[in-house]
Amino acid sequence: FRGCVALLAVVTAFGCVGYPVEGKSLALKRIPSHEVDHQILENLLNRPHRRTERSRILKQSSLLPDSFFTTLSTNVTTKNRTMMPDIDAAEDDDPAFMLLGSVLTTGYYAIEIELGTPRQTFDVILDTGSTMAYVPCVFCGDSCGKHTNPPYDPHKSETSSYVPCLSSKCSTFCGSRRCGCESLDGTFHLMLPALNVCSYAKAYQEKSSSSGVIVDDVIWLDQWVNRKFTFGCETKETGEIYKQKADGVIGLGNNPSSMINQLVAEGAMENKFSFCIGGFNGGGVMMLGGDTPVEDSYLRPADSNSNGTMQYAKLVQNINYPEFYSIKLGKIRVGPNAVNVPSILYDVGYGTVVDTGTTFIYLPEAAYIAFHQQVSAEMKKHESLAKQVPGPDPRYPDDVCYIYTGPTNSSFANLDFTNLPSIDDIVGMQQSQQLEFDNFLGLFPDLTLELQTPDGNSEGIKFPPSNYLFRVRSGSSTALCVGVYNNSNAGTLLGGILLRDMLVEFDLQNETIGFAAADCEALASAETSDR
Repeated sequence: FRGCVALLAVVTAFGCVGYPVEGKSLALKRIPSHEVDHQILENLLNRPHRRTERSRILKQSSLLPDSFFTTLSTNVTTKNRTMMPDIDAAEDDDPAFMLLGSVLTTGYYAIEIELGTPRQTFDVILDTGSTMAYVPCVFCGDSCGKHTNPPYDPHKSETSSYVPCLSSKCSTFCGSRRCGCESLDGTFHLMLPALNVCSYAKAYQEKSSSSGVIVDDVIWLDQWVNRKFTFGCETKETGEIYKQKADGVIGLGNNPSSMINQLVAEGAMENKFSFCIGGFNGGGVMMLGGDTPVEDSYLRPADSNSNGTMQYAKLVQNINYPEFYSIKLGKIRVGPNAVNVPSILYDVGYGTVVDTGTTFIYLPEAAYIAFHQQVSAEMKKHESLAKQVPGPDPRYPDDVCYIYTGPTNSSFANLDFTNLPSIDDIVGMQQSQQLEFDNFLGLFPDLTLELQTPDGNSEGIKFPPSNYLFRVRSGSSTALCVGVYNNSNAGTLLGGILLRDMLVEFDLQNETIGFAAADCEALASAETSDR
């Protein structure tokens, strides 16, 4: 394999023929398997998320031998590798990527990336709750599912190499949970650890998983510029990961292995990123680095307090979950009324986390119950116009949905929104039909989150009802269902549904998250028109 290293032991020297290397002594230490707090692990693996929600906060579980060798210090220099030119970040345009998918059609949002030389294309799920990227490897075979694009072939890329097991990168890339080691034939060479490559294993709460080896290659940021990039090359998928349409995941969490931290370390971008997720029909844009576009033409006043400007919440550090983007949530309001639970409830578990990889909103049980009571009370004011009905899928009896029963002069109630995946279809709707839908949507109360601001105060950020509702088919009618679910005491997750038609800025340098209601369709068109 590429990237071979030389291991010098006391009585044995092992080298790699054909790859000139400069050997140095390696201090080896036997390390036991993961030292994970079992209560934390239990909380992570037993969160009651909906099984069919495609995206989750990814957590790593140990699928490795009881012990493995790793290096404490290394000084191995490989020659004859193809290196990328060092292009100053100031000379690059800030990269932007169109968002693919929606809550209705896929349950996740993805971007298209290009890896390797020549380029290989992949659709990867955008996930601020996980920390590394992975796509299927060509030698995964039937152990990986059929996805949008062909699998990644490292042997067809002039810039690829496997990350050696006995390397400093392997000892740190997977963060506190550490990477593993295995050979390319899937076994583990205990006596000859230099034969092993760095590996990873991750598991989702809904019992799907991804595992494989770790490779170095390049990621293309635009037509001309690429940067070195380390990611997972899958050798096995299970569950929903095997079945999904997207090729893989790209993690944006706070960890050295995330795309953000890798590109910042490469000097390719400033330490910030932002995205604008489209409405019911999906789409939108993700932007890396640079100044977040806050021109008046893109922003929409959410209420009299926001005035079409960005409102900021402070990022807080969680020592048990440092990879998460956590904020301090003090209170939730449904319309004018507060959800009557103590604010400390939103600090339980992993606290309050902004996570694009989670589709819906998940609240601690007491807050979940109180939230739905408030929504129900508000909707009872409109009993002649909206009726509560069971969710259309019997597998999810807790779904709370409503159908429109008000006056209609069109076929609005019989529109099949599941067949409207594009903005072009929405434009084609008759004006009267759209007006009726807007009237239906307007019956629901707004949602306000009171968040801690950078100066330590509290400010309410208002979200329209479309940011917690999703559309489904219920018999011959179209229903709006409440996308807020019970998360027991595991924590509070603010998923992608809440962030629709919002410009969200993650300013990691200043430790803030900004929110502004926006026209994400127009912003996506402007940011990607020349790419």
